[in-house]
Amino acid sequence: MMGGMAAEDPPLVHAADHHALPSAPALTRVERALVVTLVVVMLTFSVVTMTSSASFDPVASVFDLLLTCLFVGFLFIPSSTAAAFVLAVAVSFFLDLSAEALIPGTIAAALVVRTCRLWVIVAYAGALGIAIAVVGLLAPNEETTTRIAIYLLLMITAATVGLVLRLAGDRERRLEERLRQQARDEEQVRRAERLRIADELHDVVAHDLTAIAMQARLLERQSDPGELQETRQAISEAARRALVEMRSVIDQAAVPNAVPPSMAGGFAQTVAEVRDELAAAGRTVTLDVDPAVYELPRLLTATLAGMLRESVTNMLKHSVSDYATIDAHIVDGHVETTVRNRFDGRRPALRLPSGGYGTVRMSERVQLLGGEFAAGVEGGEWVARMRVPLP
Repeated sequence: MMGGMAAEDPPLVHAADHHALPSAPALTRVERALVVTLVVVMLTFSVVTMTSSASFDPVASVFDLLLTCLFVGFLFIPSSTAAAFVLAVAVSFFLDLSAEALIPGTIAAALVVRTCRLWVIVAYAGALGIAIAVVGLLAPNEETTTRIAIYLLLMITAATVGLVLRLAGDRERRLEERLRQQARDEEQVRRAERLRIADELHDVVAHDLTAIAMQARLLERQSDPGELQETRQAISEAARRALVEMRSVIDQAAVPNAVPPSMAGGFAQTVAEVRDELAAAGRTVTLDVDPAVYELPRLLTATLAGMLRESVTNMLKHSVSDYATIDAHIVDGHVETTVRNRFDGRRPALRLPSGGYGTVRMSERVQLLGGEFAAGVEGGEWVARMRVPLP
């Protein structure tokens, strides 16, 4: 058995489907530019303040500059940068610079929420909350209460901004994912349509063109005027049929449910056509077709017709057999079709190209109906078999 069905694409799974907080994609180009701009503005402000201040504290100034530069770390290693901010806030108490550390720390909450995992956000909020509480415990007065309120307000505002940016980024990422999936779906539809057109062209055109080539070969060996006229008429009819079928395939691109002319007459017409073509090619044809087969649903008889046309096409291309046998019966709830002809290794003088495409596609079609298809040499004969369950 050859061919098979392509596996379906796995469904999309979003991280947000399993977590309360959406996953944090990398900062966008605009966000990175804003962070860099913020750092430059803060550094400029710090330098201006240091140079214009009457009382210059080198430790506080360097500490402030380091905290400002630390924001750049969110562009590369967000979680480590969050840990560095927590460490800086802890060190600030020993340097008596807690005010200088907590304001940048609360502002950094926006980037922590935007870029870090949930457990990092929770740990950062807890550490910052403890630091703010320690400030209140060290100096419990009205001024400290005001400072604590400012710290908390800054932290909540910054965290809200970070969350909004994170949700917006997640929404944009989902939208891009859907667009990519839509593009993949559209490409699959286009690929399926191209494959359908290729199948139709192969089924309805390759057979007729093979018949034309074989009939043209017969012209070289015929001298009787009557036989020559019959052969020319067969070539003309096959060419006309090929053109009609090709036009039908093109029309189906606009009307997908249109019935090809080759299917319009049903399986009976196909049997009659291939019998006449084989007889014109000098083959003795034996038909043994159960009349009930002609009454089967169109989908099934179309597959039977395709299998018969493909088998006869291969027979004309690759064999010089003097006979052909076509059987089709209903057995145990299945329709069984067999096409056979002599195969002794000799091939027609007119060599026609073949890539095995038709046999592979026929196997795939039969499998779609839950049936079985096989073709090969058996006891000096080339035999094609199809067995498909009745609907």
